[in-house]
Amino acid sequence: MKRSISLPAIFALISINKNCLSSACQDSPSYRKDQKDFKSCDWIGKKESIRVRNCSIEEVATNCPQACRQCCDDDVDWRISTDLGTLRKCTWLDQKKVRQDRYCSTINLGALVENRCGKSCGRCDATPTPSIAPSLSPSPVISTPTPTSVPSSLCHDNPIYRKKEVERKSCDWIGRKEKRRLNNCSIPEVITNCPQACRECCSDDSSYRVI
Repeated sequence: MKRSISLPAIFALISINKNCLSSACQDSPSYRKDQKDFKSCDWIGKKESIRVRNCSIEEVATNCPQACRQCCDDDVDWRISTDLGTLRKCTWLDQKKVRQDRYCSTINLGALVENRCGKSCGRCDATPTPSIAPSLSPSPVISTPTPTSVPSSLCHDNPIYRKKEVERKSCDWIGRKEKRRLNNCSIPEVITNCPQACRECCSDDSSYRVI
C-alpha cells in the first residue's frame, strides 16, 4: 500500500533538499511508478496534474525529487539537445535569457527542462512550495493591498522595474506565466510596479502597440 506524506513531512523534505548539493538533487533514472515502464520520474514531472496526483506518495517523492520540485538544483549529469543538435549543460541556459525563454518550458529528451535545470531556468528564485494535492494544501491566495479597481491612468506597469534588480525580471516576465504571478504578485513592491502583470487592473495600456 502506498503511503502519503503528511504536510509537515513534505515541508521538512523541502527544507533538507533545497540545501543539498546538486549530486543529491537528481531523480532516480531506474525508478518506475507501479513498475510500469512509461511512468518514470520524467513522466511524473511533465505535467502539473500528474505531479499533484503522484508527488504526495512517499515512494515517488523520494525517488523523484526534481520531478516533484522538492529541490532546486540543476542536474549536473543531464544535457539539453539544442536546435543546432548540440548537447549542453543546464548552466548554458542561464547565460542568455533568450535561451531560458526558448527551452525552459519545453520537453527536451523526454524531460521538462525546468525540472532538470531548476536553478538555471530561474525556478529557484522564489521560495519553493510543495507540489501536492489540493486536499493537503489550499490554493495560494494572492493578497491585494491595493484596490483591484485601479484608475486607468495608474494602470501601467513600470517599464524600468526589475525584481531584485535582475535584468530579465521585468513586469512582462512576471506576468508571462501564472506560476510567476502566484510567486511574485503577493509582494507589495511587485504589485505597485506591475499592476497590469499582476492583473490588479483591467484597462488597456494606451502606450503599448501590438506588432
